Amino acid sequence: MCLTFGERGESAKAWREGKQVEEIKVIRRAEAERVAAALGAEVRFFDAGDYPLVPTAELTDQLVAVYRETQPDIVLTHPTEDPYNGDNPAANRMALEARVLAQAIGYPGRGEIIGPPPVFYFEPHQPEMSGFKPEVLLDITEVWETKRKAMECLGAQQHLWDYYTDLAVRRGVQLKRNADPNLGLAHKTLAEAYMRVSFWICVIPLFIGVPPAGRFLPESMAFLQAKGRDTEALALADRYGVELAARDKERPGAADRFSALAALFRGGLWVQTLLFWVASFGGLLLVYGVSQWLPSPMKANGYDLGSSIGFVIVINLGGIVGMLVGGRLTDRFGGSRISAIWFGATAVGIYSLSVHMPLALTYAVVFLTGMFLFSAQAMIYATVAARSHDDNRATAVGWTSGMGRFGAAFGPWLGGQLLATGSTTAGFTAFALAGVFSLVFVSLTGLRRVQSTVPQGGPQQQLTVTG
Repeated sequence: MCLTFGERGESAKAWREGKQVEEIKVIRRAEAERVAAALGAEVRFFDAGDYPLVPTAELTDQLVAVYRETQPDIVLTHPTEDPYNGDNPAANRMALEARVLAQAIGYPGRGEIIGPPPVFYFEPHQPEMSGFKPEVLLDITEVWETKRKAMECLGAQQHLWDYYTDLAVRRGVQLKRNADPNLGLAHKTLAEAYMRVSFWICVIPLFIGVPPAGRFLPESMAFLQAKGRDTEALALADRYGVELAARDKERPGAADRFSALAALFRGGLWVQTLLFWVASFGGLLLVYGVSQWLPSPMKANGYDLGSSIGFVIVINLGGIVGMLVGGRLTDRFGGSRISAIWFGATAVGIYSLSVHMPLALTYAVVFLTGMFLFSAQAMIYATVAARSHDDNRATAVGWTSGMGRFGAAFGPWLGGQLLATGSTTAGFTAFALAGVFSLVFVSLTGLRRVQSTVPQGGPQQQLTVTG
């Protein structure tokens, strides 16, 4: 949407040549149409004037109509500040206001209401003076020649051609430094920067959901008993009409903050504890390493960048299904057994991806790999929880997860080092071996002589893992 031709504030060259305002409008419109043709885009002109650009109800109605007609996936507009051109912030306010109104079913006008498309601010001429922060870097190397050709259609702003060319080089350096080797970018990368608008809305559930959950969700009665808070446990049982299990007299509550941790190493439990920690290290190494490393080797194997990034989405979708399936199977057959099988299947899936396959088959393998990859780690947590007691269950799961986080940090580093060697096959092999590594250690936790060291202080709990 082109609110104004910029005939007064952005056409100094034409004014110096003695052109009049109506002539300049014709020139700038023709330039914009050539830009649109070069980009393969459609442009709508509103001829709302500039210096100043003044919002009107009629203009707002027109913007809402375009939103509803086009149903945009994203919105690109000016930043909210510009000390040199007040029309740019005005355009920002109008674009955002119309975006909100276009979502309101009660706002008059034709067309279906829109969903809330994400908003990004494109980089202005003087970003430092306009409060612009480059939060998103977009690789435009493959389409740079098209962009340069489009810029050269703007004869009235020729002074900006080289500026935005140099800017693309600088942003490309930043993109390559921050994203490579995960994206496998070309040696010379050109990029654009954008500022994300609605990013902080993502934390709203933290403030809306967590306080009520902390206030109204009941504590575990078994936990209250384990901590010696029998009165609270009894009151909770009465409140929900359930029978309170007898407290295990032989397992008193933790005396201090370290006793629950120390309990994980007493009576031979140290073997099982260390095995779970090492298996968790391998599991999270796979989760974070593979999900961040995958696009680059897939691109190197001949898949286009769009498909390579799409694999990350599909592998996570597989993880959702894997959690549901794996949880049910864990309840039936045991966590160690299912987790071991899942890690083995993960290793097979990752190694299979080193072979170039038809795209549809590759997506299927990626989905199945994700199904096993993400839920295998969750099965470790479920098994640890099931084998722990009420007074140290949270400690056992927390420390197993914490040890795994070392793998989460090591996995992306390993992926970067493997890409630096230039060998994609080595990466698939290394991560497949990590799957075998976790398979071995989690399998050892299922041995009878390891399980026999677990004190039988109470019945094990059946746990279904759903996320």
